[in-house]
This record gives sequence, C-alpha cells and structure tokens, in this order.
Amino acid sequence: MSIAHEIEGKFKRLKKAQRHTERDLGVSDEELFDGNGKSGRSAEEKLKHSLFGDDEVDEEFDATGVPVRQKKLKRKKFREAPGVSSSSLHEAHEIFGDVDELLQLRKQGSDSNECRDRKLEDEFEPSVLSEKYMTEKDDQIRDLDIPERIQIYEESTGSPPLDEISIEDESTWIYNQLTSGTIPLYGKEGLGSSISRGDINKFLELHHKYKLEIPFIAMYRKECLSFLKDETQDQNEKPPKIKWHKELWTIQDLDRKWLLLQKRKSALQSYYKRFECMVNHQILESVITSLEASESEREVDDADAKFNLHFPLGEIGADEGQYKRPKRKSLYSICSKAGLWEVANKFGYSSEEFGMQLSLEKMRRDEGDELENPKGTPEEMASNFTCAMFETPKAVLKGARHMAAVEISCEPCVRKYVRNNYLDSIEVSTSPTPDGNIAIDCSHQFAGVKWLQRKPLNRFEGAQWLLIQKAEEEKLLEVTLQLPEDRLNKLISDFNEYYLSDGVSKSAQVWNEQRKLILQDAIFNFLLPAIEKEAGSLLTSRAKNWLRVEYGKVLWNKVSVGPYHRKENDSSSDGEAPPRVMACCWGPGKPATTFVMLDSSGEVVDVLYAGSLTYIPMMSMIRNLRKMMKNAF
Repeated sequence: MSIAHEIEGKFKRLKKAQRHTERDLGVSDEELFDGNGKSGRSAEEKLKHSLFGDDEVDEEFDATGVPVRQKKLKRKKFREAPGVSSSSLHEAHEIFGDVDELLQLRKQGSDSNECRDRKLEDEFEPSVLSEKYMTEKDDQIRDLDIPERIQIYEESTGSPPLDEISIEDESTWIYNQLTSGTIPLYGKEGLGSSISRGDINKFLELHHKYKLEIPFIAMYRKECLSFLKDETQDQNEKPPKIKWHKELWTIQDLDRKWLLLQKRKSALQSYYKRFECMVNHQILESVITSLEASESEREVDDADAKFNLHFPLGEIGADEGQYKRPKRKSLYSICSKAGLWEVANKFGYSSEEFGMQLSLEKMRRDEGDELENPKGTPEEMASNFTCAMFETPKAVLKGARHMAAVEISCEPCVRKYVRNNYLDSIEVSTSPTPDGNIAIDCSHQFAGVKWLQRKPLNRFEGAQWLLIQKAEEEKLLEVTLQLPEDRLNKLISDFNEYYLSDGVSKSAQVWNEQRKLILQDAIFNFLLPAIEKEAGSLLTSRAKNWLRVEYGKVLWNKVSVGPYHRKENDSSSDGEAPPRVMACCWGPGKPATTFVMLDSSGEVVDVLYAGSLTYIPMMSMIRNLRKMMKNAF
C-alpha cells in the first residue's frame, strides 16, 4: 500500500513539472487541457514526449534499479520580444547563437563615441591605391609648383646642384661624351660640330634652375640655344615636319647619368670616411682620390674594388648585427693575415706607384734613383716568414706573388690604362657547335654570325652582338673574346718596362724573375678575364642602345604623320560621303591580319580580322615542305 502511494505522488510531481515547463514555453492553460479536462496533446505529441521527454527533468537509475533524480539544469533566460514565442527564440538561439554580447559591445561603442574610420590603407593593396586613388605622394606633387615629370626625375637623381662650378663640370663631361662618338643616336662622328659647351650649360640652367621641360624649352626658349634656331626656308619648300629634338633628349639622358654618378660617388665617399681611424690610412686616401677623379661607372667600380680588397666586409670595422653572415676568406686575406704583405712589399714598386707610372702621372726615376733590389735571394728572405700555413720558402713566395698580382689588378690607374689602350682591340671569334652546325643553314637567322674570325669590337654595328648572345644561349655557337697576340705582347712589354729593374747584377736578375711571374699572374689571371668580360658588357650595351634608337625612329615616323588632307582638285559635291582610309597590318595567323577603316578625322570606323588570309596558305605550305622532305629522304 505504501508503494502505491509513493508511485502516485511521483506521477503528481511529474505532472506539476510538466505544467511549469509548458507555461515557461508560452503555452496557455487552454492549450494544455481540452474542454473535457483532458490533456490537449495529440497522439503524435505524446509519442514525442514519451520518446524525448523534457529537458528540465532527467532521471537515471542506480545499480538496484531505483530511479535517481538529477538536479535541474540551469538554462539561460532568453531575451523576450513582443509577439514572438519563447519556442521561436529558443530555436533562433540554437541556430545563430547568443547575440547579447554583440549587442552589448555595439552599445558600448556607440556610447563611447569612438567609431574607428576604416582607412583605405586597410582595405586595398598599396599597388591598387597608387593606381586608382589619390595618395599622400600625389598631394605633395600637386602642392609643389614644379612639373610632375621633373619631380619624379629628381626622386632618383636627387636635387641637382645649382652653383656655376657644378654646372660647368657637368657641361664639360656631357660635351666630351657627345664628341667621343659613344652616343649611338649619332654614330661615330659625334655632335661636336652642332652643339657647343655653352648650349649645354644653358640647357642645364633652364632644366635645373627654372625647372623647364624639354617641350617647353624647344617651343618657347629656342632662342637660348643656337642649334634650335629655325633655318630659313623657301616658300616653295614643303611645310616643316614636326621635330624630334633628339639633341635635347640626349643631353637630358647624359644629365641623368651624371647625377646618378655623382650620387653614387658621394655615398661611397661618406662610407669610406668611416674607416679613417683604421690602419692603412695612406691606402684609404688613395682610394678616395681615385673615387673623386673617376668619370664613369667603371672607374667607380675600380675604386670600390680596391677598397674592398684592403678593407673586406666583415673583417675590419664592419657593423655586424644580431645575425652574422658566413665569411668567405679569399687567398689574399689569408696571405695578408699570415704576414706575407711584408714580403710582397719587397718585390719593388707598389701597385699605386706602378699605376701612376703607367698613366704618366709620375715620371720614371733617374738612373741614380732606380729601383733597388733587396739584399740576398728571394728564398733567403722568404725563409724568415715561414709559418704553419706556409711551411716552405717557395710557398711563402707564391703567396706573396699572389698578393702583389691581386693588388696590381685592382689598382684603378692600371685598369684604366688597360681599358683605354686595349679594350677596343679585343677580337671576337665564333664557331658553331655540333648542334649549331646542323641547325644553322644559309637561311637561318644566325647564318651571318656562324663563322666570325677575329672581328674587333669597334667594327660591330647594329644588333649583331645580340644575335651572337642568343645563339650562345641556345648552345648553337661558341664565342671567344681575346686580345690579339701583337697587342698582348705590347701590353706585357709596357708592364715590364715600368715594373722591372734596370740592373744587370745577378741579384737584380733573380728578383726580376719574381717580378715577371707577378706580372704574368696579374695579366693572364686577373686583368685579361676582367677586360674580356667588360668587352662583352660593352657590346651588349651598345647593341641595346642602337636597338632602342631604331625602335624610337620607327615609332616617331608613325606618330609624327599628320592628318589626311584632301587635294584641291579632289573637290566633290556636298552630298558625297567624306573620304575614308583603310589600313592593313599583316599577321601570321595568331594574331591575324587586321584591316582597319578610318574616317577623315582618324577615328576607327570598322575593324576586320582576316585570320584565314595567311593562316591557311601557311599550313598548306608547311604540309608541302614536309612532303618534299619525306620524298627527299
């Protein structure tokens, strides 16, 4: 009897919990019971309720089978909204999550009035901003009362000097470049007869000081430059053509090269001065002197090479950060650390003295002041400098000779002498490889450069060197650059004249043998490979400059054509249609041959792509060639 009362009380508690749950979910009492006082749930709802039950009341059974009631789960109270039931809010919460935190953050942001303006920099890439939008740089360009092209021009070159001495030095350098015949626009005759140094000086003043562009100078300041004055023309002559003003553009290009050269020299000079407190102060002064006297990029490279030889990066006074790069020690630095520089100084003239004698900046000493030879033989002197790295006198002498040869090859005066006297004498020879011998026939584009025998640099014209480079990249040609034998012997004799001793004693002859080995090492292992490489780069730059000039001429001939004018005797009635012009551009098929119809004002009226006009005959010709080759073989 007690068990029945307990079961009945338990069911009453479950019903009571069910009523509270349904009231919380927004279900009215009328929905819970029908008119007869029975439960209003349908059979389907009862089945769901019996299968899934309520979330608030969960029961488990212990080991003896007695039901154990768990604690009621704490559920978060949902936000109430008018006209929306709690079940709908519950379903939205399960799908989208809780939005209370998001609303609270938004409320805090609106209360604090700290709305961050999203900048364009946070939305787009810098390349898109610079192309599509106005940036701070554009505002700066707009604020300055200087043409935009000149502002962009001075970003790379820096502000040009405006004093008279700097302008005079630059005009002299530009005039020497124009008269030397190195400008491909005018050939070997140069421009010395048409342009004076005063014209260049005046142009630099207008361009740098007054910030005037070339079209403005050519149109409104032509009276300032003598070569821009219009020549008198007869009335019977044709109307004057539009002018290119290529002289002005050439001067501006040389002006840019000069400014970049001075900018690099200034940067290197300020860097070199950081080593003034180091040893070899005399060498540092000679490097700075060579840098100040340099007039081309190659001469600046020569001065920098000497500096890097005596002050290698990472070994002397280098500012090293947290991460250190692996150091590559050369044989010269190893010999120098072993103390062999003392032996190298015993051989005779230093590299600087030898270079000055070659360039005639220092005359050869008199007979009474001739080169003195050290006492004893070279082996006897080298025996005093043996160490763990160089154990024998022969090894010591070999290392000392290497140091002396490297110093001679890196001396700016020596390299300048070799460049000025022997660079144009280098000859180019080509020969086909086995693959090139088969591929290059009489109709091949490389047929003209298949066999070249000892062609000097100064005889290369046009873009012939670019064809040789392309054939070498495709492994169809073997290219050789070398100095002729007579010029090589002349170079060796010049070096021997200024480096060897004039003595006739046995000691002098023994030391001269060591000096000859030094010169042989410097010429064949350092100077000749460097000058041959420089000759190849010089040919490449000349060919590319010539090609740019030719492209410019073709483009200029196309864009400088004036509009079509009807002749006087071609007068037609007013009702007749205006004349039209048809232009054709041939194409191999991809792209196709294109016909364009233009009206009298030059506007495009119609376009016709005739792809099959050349594509089909080409395909048939290729098939016929294949048939002929099959029949031949």
